[in-house]
Amino acid sequence: MDTKIEEITELSAELEQLLRLRSFPVGVRRVKDKAELDGTVGWKALDHQPRGCQLITMARTIGWAFAMTEETLAPCGFSWAMGLG
Repeated sequence: MDTKIEEITELSAELEQLLRLRSFPVGVRRVKDKAELDGTVGWKALDHQPRGCQLITMARTIGWAFAMTEETLAPCGFSWAMGLG
């Protein structure tokens, strides 16, 4: 496992323990080009266009990972705030 990933995993576990969270912390990473995501695995794809807040809730409560683009999200305030709409 990558050292950076191990460190993030440890910090996340410590944060969960200290804050006694009811769900997982969620991180968001922006990329300039979709090509940066090529070759990555583990992303969930849905058969409809969800709102970004729905994806964040699923990531937070279930632990799923999503790649969001302007084409995959329903137009909403979240999309606009993230610069996707």
